[in-house]
Amino acid sequence: MPVRDVNLPELGVVLTKNKEVLATGASAAFLGNPAVSVAWAVNKLGEVGEGLRKGDIILIGTITEAISFVPGDTIQVQFAQLGSVSLSYK
Repeated sequence: MPVRDVNLPELGVVLTKNKEVLATGASAAFLGNPAVSVAWAVNKLGEVGEGLRKGDIILIGTITEAISFVPGDTIQVQFAQLGSVSLSYK
């Protein structure tokens, strides 16, 4: 999905463990919009004569808190508009 088609400031997230909702959040937690967070970081780098290079990865933080899990757990994160990702710890 092209990023221009995603409502970044209002991207909701639901985090479940073993089908139990543990956390919800919205991308607005990142300075109101994740793109604003990235722009801020790039501007700060520019202030010291640095910048991003091809292949650099930017991690702006997390929308929900971190959770613990043990073998047998299944974790799923549903991103509004984008779909979901899940993992099962065997």
